[in-house]
Amino acid sequence: MAELNKEIEKRVKIWEQFAKEIGAVYNCFENDEELVLEYKNWEIKLDLIKKSKDHCQSYTRLKVFISSLSNFKFDVHKEDFTATIGKFFGMQDVIVGDTAFDKKFVIRGNNEDKIKELFSNETLRNNLFDIDDFHLEITDVPIYYDYNFPKNIRILFFETYGEIEHIELLRKLFKSIMIVLDYLVTSKSISEKEVLAR
Repeated sequence: MAELNKEIEKRVKIWEQFAKEIGAVYNCFENDEELVLEYKNWEIKLDLIKKSKDHCQSYTRLKVFISSLSNFKFDVHKEDFTATIGKFFGMQDVIVGDTAFDKKFVIRGNNEDKIKELFSNETLRNNLFDIDDFHLEITDVPIYYDYNFPKNIRILFFETYGEIEHIELLRKLFKSIMIVLDYLVTSKSISEKEVLAR
């Protein structure tokens, strides 16, 4: 138990240090933690969720509410990721042209040209390659949200199993999300206007 507490303290210090570095707010609750960054008109929220009764299974998630202008969607995951049947209905596999990246990840989406343009960004590809085992997508707002969002609101969503304990990976994750958000604006896929998160 003492060793476990030391690991938790180590990670908490890393998240606190990273939050201070980027000007984010870090909060620690009884069963989960969150780090919130205001980036331009968006709220980027990273949290750590314990999903099992004994809290031994945890997931690190990141989400940003966005206002869609074009219904552009994509999904990136490792080759061995198992998806729910029908999850990728209407989406096609996309090869971005980076042999190592294409071999490691599956990318699906509903606009091949935009996906190729987005992932032509070498920094984005390199960062995601180093983060390794994750799931990143633009998806509809889940029905369990009790707020009545407009129909055009989507979520840019990231999830990985376990805890991100290295500050460099946190830097690469947030940089990647910023690259995606900025591209979505320049490609007229989303609006720059603020979306109130819940």
